[in-house]
Amino acid sequence: DVSFTPTFTNPGPYCLGDTPTLLSTTSTNGITGSWSPTTISTSTAGTTNYTFTPDAGQCAVNISLPITVNSLPQLNLTGTDPLCFGDNNGYISASASGGAAGYSLTWAGGTYTMTGGNHSIAALGSGNYDFTVTDANNCTNTASQTLSDPAALGISVVYTTITVFGGTSTVTVSASGGTPGYTGTGTFNVIAGTYTYTVYDANNCSVTQTITISQPAQLQISVTATPINCFGGTSTITVSAS
Repeated sequence: DVSFTPTFTNPGPYCLGDTPTLLSTTSTNGITGSWSPTTISTSTAGTTNYTFTPDAGQCAVNISLPITVNSLPQLNLTGTDPLCFGDNNGYISASASGGAAGYSLTWAGGTYTMTGGNHSIAALGSGNYDFTVTDANNCTNTASQTLSDPAALGISVVYTTITVFGGTSTVTVSASGGTPGYTGTGTFNVIAGTYTYTVYDANNCSVTQTITISQPAQLQISVTATPINCFGGTSTITVSAS
């Protein structure tokens, strides 16, 4: 007896979670029939045999079609925040595993080969960064990493008023925000003039403020006296200040 073998183009392989195509109930050589299982599942990685049973009367044999579902690569991200508010010195380290080795990493800045499954991106500011890893089977997975600025470093310079010419002012310098562990803060006694103060935080971030301290004008005294014209007479002395 002559029998015919149904032929099909294997629609796989798939990646885990892909939307599969429908299994055709007509082979490429015109044999009709049905499948068991009836639809392709991509919910589990591995290879599943799908059996095609021809309709009666076609002198055709059953065939088994193995369809593979590949597992997805995994992407692990580790972020290091910028040191100072507004800086672009943060970085993200990416590590890929699983799936099929031979990974590439794609983000807004381009696509990179992950040598040894690792790649780092530097000179980043604060923000949210989205990444896609692709393995040798062309399966993909995504992950995101957020970098955050520390609070902006602030400086406060408060000083007392000089009330007399040549007096001194007490200047108090304090810091806030940034990363605590400040230097450049303290209390200083100064004379009138212009001064610039800079404070630093634990990450060596800095902020500067300039102040000008004034003082009253120097007190002037004027003393005048009228002449005494006769022995034993008197003089009028006038004293004024400005």
